[in-house]
Amino acid sequence: MKARKNNILKLISQGLRLVLYPSDGSESIIEAKKTFTEYIQGDFGKNGLEEKGIATEETEVVVHEMVGDGTSPQIFAELSPDLDKLVLTQHQIIQFCQRFRAWLRQKGFSTFFLMKVDDSYYVVVVHNDPNGLDVRVRNLIDTQVWPGENHRRIVSPKIV
Repeated sequence: MKARKNNILKLISQGLRLVLYPSDGSESIIEAKKTFTEYIQGDFGKNGLEEKGIATEETEVVVHEMVGDGTSPQIFAELSPDLDKLVLTQHQIIQFCQRFRAWLRQKGFSTFFLMKVDDSYYVVVVHNDPNGLDVRVRNLIDTQVWPGENHRRIVSPKIV
């Protein structure tokens, strides 16, 4: 099998074990005001994004950093053609931001997480600002090109 060449992402957490604890899915981003103290985009309160998630097992995650330009679909497709393997729940995203804040991109640039509601995929965009965390959401099909020079980060479950 031929190895896939990564043009957009570089794994930066290799050799480390970043583990999210099992969760009951009871936390939603719209209610996570103690975690996202700077701003929570109102879109988390509608279109099913306000719903609580499912329970999850312990999940090991990895962190990639952008080294090339790409759209959100290109970024996540580089990690896996099966997007369901890349999804984290809102509860898991909150937990990552609480436990591994140092792994979030610094200096106002963002860290991306993929979540799924019904049959739609969304990119959760977290900014680690000096005054606190800021969280927004975008539809995965958004065609904005993200420049690699800003080294945004992507957090996803480790695929074994």
